Amino acid sequence: MKFLSGLLLTAACLPTLAFAKTNCGGRIIEIVELEQGKKAPCEVRYTKPENEAKVVFSAKNDESYCSAKAAEFVESLKGKGLDCKDE
Repeated sequence: MKFLSGLLLTAACLPTLAFAKTNCGGRIIEIVELEQGKKAPCEVRYTKPENEAKVVFSAKNDESYCSAKAAEFVESLKGKGLDCKDE
């Protein structure tokens, strides 16, 4: 947690940046960097239509982990017949 001007901020309130996004039939898979300009720590977030994003994978130090896991996840959705496109 971080303090900013006397306010307590949790990780959910801190800014993040998606550096890769794929749409699979309305299901969104995003790779999110948690520290600007760094690929780790990172999260892979999965959002189904009309649902909140859920973290399905995360890494603290391995810069390639989130990219590899997101690619595997997209391939599994393609295997279920979903059409996936990078955005």
